[in-house]
Amino acid sequence: MFRILSLLFVILLFLPIAQAKDWTVYRGKLEGAGIVVMELSPTSEAGQYEGRYFYPRYGIDIFLSGTLDEFREENPPLNDPNVELESGYSTGYWKGRIEGDHYRGHWSRTGRDTEKKLKFDLVRVSTYSVPNAGLRFEQMPENFLNHAHIDSTKTPYTYLKLNGYAVPVGPAIGDETLAYQMWADPRSVFEYPRLVRHPNPEIMKRVNALLEQRHWQLTTTALKCRRLSAGKDAGGYEHEHVEVAYLSPLLMSVVESGRTQGVHGFDCNTELMRDSHFYPYTLDLRRGAFLNWRHLINLSTFTITFDAGGHDVLHPELFDLLYRKLEASGLKAYSCRALFDVDSFGLHVVKQDRLAISASGFSEYNEGCLGIQFEVPLSELAPLLKPAAHPYFFTEH
Repeated sequence: MFRILSLLFVILLFLPIAQAKDWTVYRGKLEGAGIVVMELSPTSEAGQYEGRYFYPRYGIDIFLSGTLDEFREENPPLNDPNVELESGYSTGYWKGRIEGDHYRGHWSRTGRDTEKKLKFDLVRVSTYSVPNAGLRFEQMPENFLNHAHIDSTKTPYTYLKLNGYAVPVGPAIGDETLAYQMWADPRSVFEYPRLVRHPNPEIMKRVNALLEQRHWQLTTTALKCRRLSAGKDAGGYEHEHVEVAYLSPLLMSVVESGRTQGVHGFDCNTELMRDSHFYPYTLDLRRGAFLNWRHLINLSTFTITFDAGGHDVLHPELFDLLYRKLEASGLKAYSCRALFDVDSFGLHVVKQDRLAISASGFSEYNEGCLGIQFEVPLSELAPLLKPAAHPYFFTEH
């Protein structure tokens, strides 16, 4: 045992240590252009920095590299109000120095016949660290943010980009005690719901925080798509359809669907074709959290396999129900194999006594079978329901 522990210690000793990468966030005014938000971080090369900045009214990142004395803008954006697209166009430069909490200097850009030179004065507003400093910056933030809570402490740069820009659009939908309203960030266009009335104010606060986070995650990806398309579009997110399929004091089902660029809600890749997606999820309004359907329904069982050791498969009774439903509708089970896969099996509420069963995820992976396949009365799922399901479906709301 001692020899094994000694060997493990030696191995761990020589493993590379993942160090955090420190970022400093600045906010201030660029003369003639308005407010900008910038973040900077030193690279492994002495004296060199990398970073990005955005104009709040656009929210699109403009990347920087160089020294504190002179930063060069990478990939000149088409949305920059200071850019005149013409022959002889040159990228912009930030030339300044750190004075206490301020980063001050001049921004300049040379066109065909003229040169623009504007003063800037930015104030440090926050510092934070991102894990896995070995990753390139443009690869890291969006993926990191989609697995983390976006707030003023962990992700101040992105928080400043997103917080306060979504506004209510359209009327409240519901009644005097329970209702939701759609919100939209004008920069990403698509609408996302928030609760505006619920019997429990604390539950409403928790649920709206979750809805806001999801809205922000999608908006982050949409703005990245807009940057990669040079401002032409938001990778299909501007046409994203988000629907509240069901709302009661205890449950709220939301469905996201559309055709977007790259991995929906996680990354934008303009080299990939736009792919259709269908994502249903349900919020538990008793607890103010995402609902785990496995707590209410026997959805799957663990099966031992020789190749991978074991994995979850649909519960046999649920499998048989899906098979019968497809056959009854005139379809063969093999025409929608994604429906029988635990990872792409989708479920959400459409009525208090009725659930929609769907193939969720991307059409690319679902062989063209995507979206709601049929609705099922709860009575047909009775053998699979757990006792925990009864308060949600069999009590007066």
